[in-house]
Amino acid sequence: ICCSKGPKEIDRRSDDGTGIPAVKPKGTPAGAPVVKMIGKNGGVIETTDKAVRVTIPEGSIEVPTEISILPITNTLDEGINRPAFRILPEGIRFSKPVTISFRYAEMKVTEGAEKGLLIAYQRADGVWCALPTMLDQQAGTLSVTSDHFSDWIFFEEITLRKDREIIEKNARVTLDLFQTSLLAPLGTKDVDEWPLSALEDLHPTAAASITWKIVEGPGKLEIKKNVHGLPAKAVYIAPESVPVSRTVTVQVEITAKGSLPDPRYPGGKRPIGKMIFLTPLQLTADAYFK
Repeated sequence: ICCSKGPKEIDRRSDDGTGIPAVKPKGTPAGAPVVKMIGKNGGVIETTDKAVRVTIPEGSIEVPTEISILPITNTLDEGINRPAFRILPEGIRFSKPVTISFRYAEMKVTEGAEKGLLIAYQRADGVWCALPTMLDQQAGTLSVTSDHFSDWIFFEEITLRKDREIIEKNARVTLDLFQTSLLAPLGTKDVDEWPLSALEDLHPTAAASITWKIVEGPGKLEIKKNVHGLPAKAVYIAPESVPVSRTVTVQVEITAKGSLPDPRYPGGKRPIGKMIFLTPLQLTADAYFK
């Protein structure tokens, strides 16, 4: 299913992991739906918090149709607290493309990851597929066009994860850089969508350089290499004494290779370049544990 027109080639595609698209289960309801009747004049439906919006142009639907947006569990990446959304009715085909938009600034995004954001939908076989995604950093939005509905989410192609956030003296926190690879399309009719891999260790094809440092607070970092030999792992070690609770901020600067599909950019390619991720850790005072 070709959902959106965009570049037929990107230089961000990576088959260096398994090279096999990850088949994921369907999400389950995680909240109440919003519902609206929209007819041939078109219209807009959005979630109550305005985080997700669907814009249906005039003439796209011939008869009044009940449109709904339902928050569901995130099966593309179960390790992050960000819902996906089921937009119904599934199976309907629009004579004019609809626009699906996410206000990512209102949702949980790693600070500094904006240039690596893409929208994906889930196919009937369980595979999530990335689409050419229009990034508007000034407005804090991501948008795609589509001729159908399905389950939708946005994701960070490169992401920073930590195994804990609230820590005490002498504690350790493991930080890892991962990626979700865009795999080769299945055929010529699928040139504008890229099946996604499972979350995997950051690969040299995605990053030219990685630099870690603590930009706020006490403690130290031990830098470690991942399975591909990149310094994409770090261990934060808290100080031996924490007189007062405070925030520690760890920064990782990545020079990312290649580009992502984005119709707003020349040639339909959004350059990534330098990305600076910031993640907070909460140091708890010694007195709390006495």
